[in-house]
Amino acid sequence: MTADVVDCLRRLTEAPGEASVISDRLWKAMAAGSLEVRTHPFFCAPLPYEDMPEDLRGEFESATLTLLKGDLNYRRLVGDRLWDAKASFADLTAYFPGAVAALRTLKSDVIVGLEQEVLDGLERSGAAWRTSGTHALVQVRR
Repeated sequence: MTADVVDCLRRLTEAPGEASVISDRLWKAMAAGSLEVRTHPFFCAPLPYEDMPEDLRGEFESATLTLLKGDLNYRRLVGDRLWDAKASFADLTAYFPGAVAALRTLKSDVIVGLEQEVLDGLERSGAAWRTSGTHALVQVRR
């Protein structure tokens, strides 16, 4: 939601270090029109991104980068399945019509694109890292 993006940028502005610098760049990009926050009825539909309508596909094709935020959008992007955690994020999102980045706090078992060493460390921790909301990730396919 647009309100979520604006709230996130406000919080980043108040954050220490590089986060506030990034927030400033994003605010300026929004003011200049080089960063747009958009919405579409599809975002409220219970469908995977593979089933997106053509008008939305066209918007994503023309974007330099599409940012998808949240656990549900991640599952809609990669497929809401219990993948091998090492499965390729790039392969599973190859259908997406342009560069895409997923920003997500883990709240479900669905995850892909992990390196074996990272996966081993998380599994050894004994924590419910996939579903607890204590871990997050950013994945990008150009």
